[in-house]
Amino acid sequence: STTIPFDWPHGSTETSITRGGFGCGIEIPKIAETFDKVSAESDAAKRFEYNEEMVDYLYDQMIFAGTVQVPTLVVYNPNSISGWLGTPSMFATMNEFEHIELAR
Repeated sequence: STTIPFDWPHGSTETSITRGGFGCGIEIPKIAETFDKVSAESDAAKRFEYNEEMVDYLYDQMIFAGTVQVPTLVVYNPNSISGWLGTPSMFATMNEFEHIELAR
């Protein structure tokens, strides 16, 4: 999903984690290992670090070679939300709703 926080586990669809030990598509061991590490880690900073390592791995290996992506337009009422600074994400659209700053 593109809307979950970056320090949460990502990439289960590229593993056999959710399929009872079988995946009919691509299975990437590095993603499965990272998913397990992030799932077991209670420290958000370490989870973030593990996911950053996975992003670097995917960038270097170029497993998912992209071509073009249409930008996502996010619109919100400035009378309700005064700021919203998300962190960089490998699934970047809207993310990190916990960082929304409500207008007072």
